[in-house]
Amino acid sequence: MTRALAAAGADSEAARFMRATLARTEAGLARHQDRGGIWRLVVDEPATRLETSAASALVYCHDRLRELGAVDGRRDALFERAFAGLKRLHYRGGLAASCRGTATGAAEYYRTRPLGYYDLGLFAATLAPHLGQP
Repeated sequence: MTRALAAAGADSEAARFMRATLARTEAGLARHQDRGGIWRLVVDEPATRLETSAASALVYCHDRLRELGAVDGRRDALFERAFAGLKRLHYRGGLAASCRGTATGAAEYYRTRPLGYYDLGLFAATLAPHLGQP
């Protein structure tokens, strides 16, 4: 919807539908945001792992929608907390962490799947020489 909303006429029926859907989505996200600012793999199940790739996409989309004037700013703090949570979890020494890609599937997959493939210490050490980092 982030891209489609830019193409739809601001007063079109499609744009009104998308804005209403965005409002409902943001309200749901607000109810289930973890205290660290991120959301869970199964968003309404607090026992599941934190899911950072979706949080990254949500922050990106919110920022683009704000630039379009499609959101009113009432939920800005929600996404600022998510951005702060992402930085706290994954931004160290100038390198952001990588994430194992996720496919769609049943909730049980997201509850039990293994953590990512990368050892971030090794990942950072491997990339540092290419980035001019010590």
